[in-house]
Amino acid sequence: MTSEALASFRKAGDQRGEAWALQNLAWISFSQGHLADAEGRLNESAERFAELGDWGGLGWALGLLAFARFNQGNLDEAENLAAQILTEAHETGDRWAAGMMKVLLANIALWRGRAEHSMERGNEALSLFRDIHDRWGEVMAAVPTIRALNNLTRFRECDELVALVGGLVETMHDPAMRRNAAGLQAAVSVHRGDPETASRAIQQLGRADETAHDIVGDVDRALMTGLTLLQISQVDDAVGLLERAYASATDDGPRYALGSALALAFDASGRPDDALTLCEQLTAIRGGSYLDRLFARLAAGFAFVQRGAAGDAAAAFEEAQTAAFATDSRLDRAIVTVARACAYSALDLPSGRELATEANLTLHGAGFDAHGWRTVFELASQSASQRIRS
Repeated sequence: MTSEALASFRKAGDQRGEAWALQNLAWISFSQGHLADAEGRLNESAERFAELGDWGGLGWALGLLAFARFNQGNLDEAENLAAQILTEAHETGDRWAAGMMKVLLANIALWRGRAEHSMERGNEALSLFRDIHDRWGEVMAAVPTIRALNNLTRFRECDELVALVGGLVETMHDPAMRRNAAGLQAAVSVHRGDPETASRAIQQLGRADETAHDIVGDVDRALMTGLTLLQISQVDDAVGLLERAYASATDDGPRYALGSALALAFDASGRPDDALTLCEQLTAIRGGSYLDRLFARLAAGFAFVQRGAAGDAAAAFEEAQTAAFATDSRLDRAIVTVARACAYSALDLPSGRELATEANLTLHGAGFDAHGWRTVFELASQSASQRIRS
């Protein structure tokens, strides 16, 4: 129907109607994950609004374009657009637009490894949307805030906010919104290395809407499910799922995220050469979050462990540790410490025992055990001869 409206507006020479129809089509494309189509329609819509001097319409188009850029993995451009629109929203008094740009900036900060800043921006957006009684906006603002709290290992606050989102979405009619609580629970659980809780949440996610898109077309769900399968030693299933998802991804952001997880899965399945080849391919991809790049470094390190290349492995894990400690994510610092301990023990390096003690102390201090990650890293550390013996 929107396509028919666009054709009618064009036939009538109604540029304003055409611009809004293009924006509606862009939103549909964006919601379905067709980011290239959304980008093209948004650029065309923005041109029409600019020609008309409709700065409100232009702001809407650029705001959605900023979210598209973020999902494509282009954090710099997304941040520049969001900052520009936020300034204009403050000047015009458009509180809803200001709230959405704060949500986007919170997401960008999260994927740059700045969890404290992400939490601050997310809380600002939460307060704004609560003040204007916008439940949809409140859920959107909660997403990066929850992930940031998880990264900071503030698990009690994280879980309380997940529960709050669960109550909010139950009052909404949109099935996609009702999936948010289960999706968030799965995401934070698998990141903690708790595959049992993640599995239950993913099952709820699947039952929430029978018309949901195929898992291969859903980047977040494919990632969560693939990593959860790895953490419960269902390696072949994880590889198959992540391979299909990676092959179907076209934008840099999703390709890096899925590729780094797939490289770890290759390690866990005893395919170090495939893992290293994929890690090399990922270096040519623009974008990706700090976490995607961190996983790629770990995957390369474990591939070298399986090859018995201690020097190369140590260098890769040192890079991963440096990257993790350049962020304020206590969760990822702990995960990297566990990974190094598993790798160095497998290589029988003198520091392996010290790292294992450090890993246990780090996990105890953070308040979780990361048993799912231990499973993945122990599998990824096994040489071919160890696999034959087991």
